[in-house]
Amino acid sequence: KQSVVTSTVNPKQQSYSISFYPNPSSNLMNIQINNTAISNSWNYKIFNSVGQELLHNENVSGSSIILDKTSLGTGLFYIQIQVNGERTTKKIIFE
Repeated sequence: KQSVVTSTVNPKQQSYSISFYPNPSSNLMNIQINNTAISNSWNYKIFNSVGQELLHNENVSGSSIILDKTSLGTGLFYIQIQVNGERTTKKIIFE
């Protein structure tokens, strides 16, 4: 079963949401920051289930990225996203 997971964060009184879809994914996963007020770039880090950092990207411009399963493999991962100084961490799954 695939679904869209949306998380709403409230940094400095500016709401934004993050959508991950499809999650779980068998190949590609879209990550979308839904906020027209993103004034700076944003960052993300991906960790495996035991907390080892596998991937990171700083100064992402634009509001979306696409993760490819080939760079991570299969399993449970955690993605930490930082936007405008606020962090959120969510679970993602590649099958």
